[in-house]
Amino acid sequence: MSLVITIRTAVAAAAIVAVAGCSSSPTRDRAAVERPPELLSAGDFELSRDCAAVPGTVYRTDFVVTEAGVVERVAAAEGPACVQAALSQWVRTFRYAPGSTPARSAIDWMVTVARQ
Repeated sequence: MSLVITIRTAVAAAAIVAVAGCSSSPTRDRAAVERPPELLSAGDFELSRDCAAVPGTVYRTDFVVTEAGVVERVAAAEGPACVQAALSQWVRTFRYAPGSTPARSAIDWMVTVARQ
């Protein structure tokens, strides 16, 4: 009887291994994982002196980098209009290395003040 149990156990173990092989977790090809866009250049950020950006407040600007490395669909939705305009203009100067697909991206900007 112990021989029958051993054979049944071996058959059951073989069946479990076969089924587990069919449902193994997928592997990820490292080459298929898209890297973030590589910034090649950016213009100067210019904020007028009369623009009231609040120190310590983070201002986010969203945009899309095309396959050619050009910035499109710039949206600065936070802060005073002068901050939004300055950030949008600055982000439009960014140039990226060409990529395989469009990439959504964002930049956060914050004013800091140091004692003199």
